[in-house]
Amino acid sequence: MAGNTVVGFYWRQVMQQAISSEAYCYLAVCVPIVVLGAPIGSVIGSHFHRQVLASLVYISDTVALISAYAIVPVTKILIGLSVGIIAFGFLFFGLMAYAGQRIMEGLEEQKEKLLQDQIRFREESDSTDLHHKHEMPSYCKVDIETLTMLQVGCRGEEKVQKLDTLWET
Repeated sequence: MAGNTVVGFYWRQVMQQAISSEAYCYLAVCVPIVVLGAPIGSVIGSHFHRQVLASLVYISDTVALISAYAIVPVTKILIGLSVGIIAFGFLFFGLMAYAGQRIMEGLEEQKEKLLQDQIRFREESDSTDLHHKHEMPSYCKVDIETLTMLQVGCRGEEKVQKLDTLWET
């Protein structure tokens, strides 16, 4: 926000020479709120779940948009630009969310395939008793504890942690 304010003030003052002294007074009024609000927001943000914080941001942005329409004189150009920006935002971020979901599904499939390859290799080496004669492919190397855990099975967070360890190796 501070960066946007600096750029906006610079643009309006230097490029357009259109900042009144009243705008500087509004800026001066906002400074103490920002100086106190930023640390308090950081403390609050560390205690709430991210979805609660996202909901608060959605609510405050919606209130800000509606109140801006109530305060600023509305023209057809302003309405068109506002609707266009909102529609573009929904489209752009919707596509980004879809792409991110596809990427995550691909990673999950790769993890599952790697896990199956490692289990199959372990079972083949145990059944043929040729573990020392065949070199395990580099993408299948994993510690014995993880393989044992995968064969025996486990529950909850431990499984997720072990699978992440398996993926990293």
